[in-house]
Amino acid sequence: MQTRSLSRQRLKFVSPWMLGKRADLCYFFLPVFLGLALFFLSQSELVNKSVFWAAVLGFGMAIGPFHQGPTLFTYLDKTNRQYYFSSRKNIFLFIVMPPLLVLTSITAAFASPLALFVIVSLWHIQHLVQQNIRVLAIYHGNDPQSNEAIPHANLAATTQWGAAIVCTLISCARTNFIGLQALPGLNILIIALASWVLVRCIQYLLDLHKQVREGAALNLPALGLWLIGLLSMIPVAFLGQDFFAPFVIPLMIHWIQFIGLNIYLVRRKYRTDCRADLPGTNPLVMLLSFCACYSLALVFIHSYADQTAGQEWWRTLALGTVMGLGMCHYFLDTYIWRFDQEFQKEAFLGYLNSKTAK
Repeated sequence: MQTRSLSRQRLKFVSPWMLGKRADLCYFFLPVFLGLALFFLSQSELVNKSVFWAAVLGFGMAIGPFHQGPTLFTYLDKTNRQYYFSSRKNIFLFIVMPPLLVLTSITAAFASPLALFVIVSLWHIQHLVQQNIRVLAIYHGNDPQSNEAIPHANLAATTQWGAAIVCTLISCARTNFIGLQALPGLNILIIALASWVLVRCIQYLLDLHKQVREGAALNLPALGLWLIGLLSMIPVAFLGQDFFAPFVIPLMIHWIQFIGLNIYLVRRKYRTDCRADLPGTNPLVMLLSFCACYSLALVFIHSYADQTAGQEWWRTLALGTVMGLGMCHYFLDTYIWRFDQEFQKEAFLGYLNSKTAK
């Protein structure tokens, strides 16, 4: 009894909030409930019977293109542009590749829409999971003085990736997405992968438990984010009548997290030292206005294409453009939010810590 009591006394918790307690709860945890609400609304007859609820659903889905805006907004920063043009490699990555991706997407839309559809869908899932891993890594490095328990990075990545792959395969089998239901051995593959993911999750928790027993503190927000990343994929496997409908749950989490990160990045970065790098007088208003205009433009292109009768070429062009811009977002974020590079650490990561923000 005495040993157990001493073990409980040694158990320490830390909550190194990234943006602050209220902001983190709002941007990183509240979207779980918003995603669930939006999914069930999309499946409800209310959308067909009420203009109001149809508008609510439309507004919720418009958050998707809105969250792509901050990626292009980085080009308005003078120092960012100098970095983007600083080497042949950067010119290729940040200047040449975006329009090339849009042109490739448009070409693929005319040549093989199904292939484009599959590629963008898979890239979308990869982009979603990668953000979960990066946000989790930022949380674990948010307070170097906390002596917190940090599971091995490989365990964090494989559990997040594994959950996404297993749940996506279950959804493919359940909805027969692109005919995968007929794939020989699919159920065996799903069972094998699910078993492996379960083992990795147990290893993750055991690693945490070992470090906590040795005196490290348990990072509660990070543990919560790890669980959300896993559990948010479960509805994808079992809810909805089609492949895409339940993805609104993890996507809503992804969208609002990214918007929140960028709002705080802009507020902190352009408050003093980098103010001259951005045109205009109010950086936050600029960001939100830019994202709103970008979102409205994509919604207009998509809606106009749907209403254009007898002009299939215009619909295909619009589809290729919208998907191409989405791929630009996925591609650019891979390099903009890459924290093993010194410039990215200085220009982005340094402003996303409530304790060390400049």
